[in-house]
Amino acid sequence: MVNFKNIFGGGDKKAAGPRSLDHPKDLQINDLIKFGFAAQTGISAGDFKVTGVNTYHFSADKAPATLLTLDGAKGTFSLSLREEGGNTLLELGRVVLPEQIEQIFPWEQFVDIIESDGAQHTLERLVEPDEFAGWTAQQYCQEAGSGDEAYFHAGDYRGRSLPDGKDECESFDYYLMVSPDRLHALRITVFDGGRSEAVLLAYLPLSKLEEMWPASDN
Repeated sequence: MVNFKNIFGGGDKKAAGPRSLDHPKDLQINDLIKFGFAAQTGISAGDFKVTGVNTYHFSADKAPATLLTLDGAKGTFSLSLREEGGNTLLELGRVVLPEQIEQIFPWEQFVDIIESDGAQHTLERLVEPDEFAGWTAQQYCQEAGSGDEAYFHAGDYRGRSLPDGKDECESFDYYLMVSPDRLHALRITVFDGGRSEAVLLAYLPLSKLEEMWPASDN
């Protein structure tokens, strides 16, 4: 007699146990996280759901960066990981609109970062609005400019190779301004056709991520 359980993978096999989640590098779509108290408005003591996973390759000599989209009651943010001085930091991002940039930074300085090729720029903060408390630094220095090749790959490429063909991704120029203490940054991306985005970045220790729940436990 044919044993149908064996054919279809049944029989004596044990059911897979619940998925464990011990490090933010393993977060997937629908996982839940909770931050502790932090200086950054919108993030502090907030609960979030991972709603997207995409991949950025900012330089040929660096590993691809996995960028998670976090949705919560106080807004949408991004989360990635950054290695700094042997430590892993949480890189939290918040999109800033042109009218908000004009409040925070001198507009002429901001535009010069994009329009002046080859120059190394600095950026001085004018004011930090209450809605962006904890997201900005007093000063930034340029670390990357339009000469750096960068690509956006839709989807999660952890554990698999990126596509070889450049027609399978979206290329862009990017500019990175970093504060002297390396706890804040401003990343500007400019895609073909002129579409651009500015993101305020804040770097926090892993301990600020207090709890994580796998999607299977939600």
